[in-house]
Amino acid sequence: MKKSLILSAFFSIHSLHLASAQEAKQDPAPAKPSEPAKLAPLQFIPEKVTDTFQKGKTWVINEKFAAAHKAEPIDHAPFVVSVMPSKEGKLMYLTRPKVSELIRFSFTTKDKKLAESIRFTTLNMPTTMPMDVRLAKSAELLEKQLFPNFATGHKNLVIGKKYKTKVGPYNAAVVLGKLTTKDGSTLFMKAVAILRQNNRQGLIAVMFLDPSSGKKEDLKQRLANGDAQQLLHSVRFLKKKAPDAAPKEKPASEIKKE
Repeated sequence: MKKSLILSAFFSIHSLHLASAQEAKQDPAPAKPSEPAKLAPLQFIPEKVTDTFQKGKTWVINEKFAAAHKAEPIDHAPFVVSVMPSKEGKLMYLTRPKVSELIRFSFTTKDKKLAESIRFTTLNMPTTMPMDVRLAKSAELLEKQLFPNFATGHKNLVIGKKYKTKVGPYNAAVVLGKLTTKDGSTLFMKAVAILRQNNRQGLIAVMFLDPSSGKKEDLKQRLANGDAQQLLHSVRFLKKKAPDAAPKEKPASEIKKE
């Protein structure tokens, strides 16, 4: 896959140049630029997920973490996730510079076939708009930029439901979809933009699930409350740089979160 997007939203104000009175008599007045269409607000749908925050192993993703893996400084809001061990298969992870994301976790079957994965990359969304507008614009970026980027080289990309929800204490925009890989396998895809109040720095999580890696009757539960879902909902931003760069279990009293 091509490298993940580091998405930024920029907004320009169109200035209208008025003609002089003499020019106005000679030529028709210039047309007023059309305003961008307003995005419909997203419906709120709560996600009922098992709370794994501060359970399992806590991964602190910050500049020290990047340095430990010989990558460029993250230069973004540090955050933590709690990772539970895989119940049936194996847990694998990739970090920069091996991948372009901040961190990627893959839950596999016993024979190391992909079951679920989740990766995180950065997001910048201005705070000059109401939260509902920020969420709607985030969903638009996910749908129109991120999904097509991930679908490059694959086929049958289908965009499904869009909605807003809560990820931990944070507002989030969600876009669902699925695609067919080069080898003909179907993958369910979920992209989530995690926003903070009064802070432009957020996160994007991209999740994949292979429905063939488990029992058909378990698919609904995996989509709603699987390993990647639980990891997603354990995200917490840090107010200060955390001292630990490697995976380590940390008591609640030692983690300073927003």
